[in-house]
Amino acid sequence: MKRMKRILATTFALALTLSLAVPVAFAADDHFVDVNVKDTDSLLLNDPSFQLRDWDWAAEEDSMAKLPAETFTPDYTYKLPIGASLNITLDRLDSLFLSAWSDPDGDGVYDARITENEYLVDLDTDQATLLPASYPGPVTPTLTTSYMGEWPIYGNNNISFTYLGGQELENVRLSAAYLSKTFGTNTLIELQYIPDDSTDYVYYYLLLTGEKIDPTLLEGNNLSLSNSGAAVSGWAVDTINSAETAKLVPDSLFGADLTQNATRSDFAGASVKLYEAMSGQSAPDVSKVDPFEDASDIVVRQAYALGFINGVGEGKFAPNDPLTREQAAVILARVYEKIHGSLPAGGNTNFADNAAISSWSQNAVAFMSGKGIVGGVGGNRFDPQGNTTGEQALAIALRMFQYFEKYPQA
Repeated sequence: MKRMKRILATTFALALTLSLAVPVAFAADDHFVDVNVKDTDSLLLNDPSFQLRDWDWAAEEDSMAKLPAETFTPDYTYKLPIGASLNITLDRLDSLFLSAWSDPDGDGVYDARITENEYLVDLDTDQATLLPASYPGPVTPTLTTSYMGEWPIYGNNNISFTYLGGQELENVRLSAAYLSKTFGTNTLIELQYIPDDSTDYVYYYLLLTGEKIDPTLLEGNNLSLSNSGAAVSGWAVDTINSAETAKLVPDSLFGADLTQNATRSDFAGASVKLYEAMSGQSAPDVSKVDPFEDASDIVVRQAYALGFINGVGEGKFAPNDPLTREQAAVILARVYEKIHGSLPAGGNTNFADNAAISSWSQNAVAFMSGKGIVGGVGGNRFDPQGNTTGEQALAIALRMFQYFEKYPQA
């Protein structure tokens, strides 16, 4: 089956035919993809074969229609149940792209998904709509309307439907729950990337089943699933369910393995969710805000516009760097200040490692620990430069939400 580069604008692009490369099986030592499952062979489909119905991207007319379904037999396809997450590590800074075909009616034919991208002249921005798999077509491009069926990944659980260019990445996380929420279940996902040692595309194929994984199959001990399908430690189940109910979970952590370290981008998203929940206000429009060359995620731009985050210098944010405990306290403090005003000055803590807390975070750590929102790690230590897991990050966001819901004037 021929594979086409999926972009259609005011004139039809030349079709780019790509040959299928043999993918490498998922494994713990895979240079590209790892899955938070003990035995990835249990996810492997036997003799996968799909009936795919694509759009005629090579059409020479003024409109584009669906082609008849064709049989497609990838070398490897993995089931990706709810609770499973992909950890993708690229050989270098480069772009990762995704395509999808869905079969919501179960008739055995998977229809290619496309977005209708409308350029809003007055706002000088794009607005994308993911069309349903059942959309019959044909579609007709105009001066302000284009169509895409291949999208770049811009970060953790972050598919860009509105911008064709790729985002340079080193690693990224995608959860089955997020992909299922975006495209629906019974969807075939294609990831494509050119490895550092090759000029050929490498493809990985994933089938979103919609079934929840047996937690005993997940890596780690005593893991459970939250209501959304996030993999969490036993102690965190009720906490994460409450955070989900309070709408504090950003897309980047939705259905993810929350026992892994949270990133700076993850907590930027959590801070925006926390602000919206505490203030009752929506995050600002940031279509004209683009402060960082290494982070285009809308929630990072919103967190910056709201004053919750800063960069690390030279126009960078380091979105995938692990979030430290003192960074988390400072971001929470800035959310508080946005709603309630300045923190008290000159705060100190009683932690044994108080001297290790950076001067720029001292007031925030003192204030947040004094309210019981952040705590120590044992031995009366705060461990300011220690990392924060996804479940720990959402736990402190939930504590802050609940504390100021109970004591709004505190």
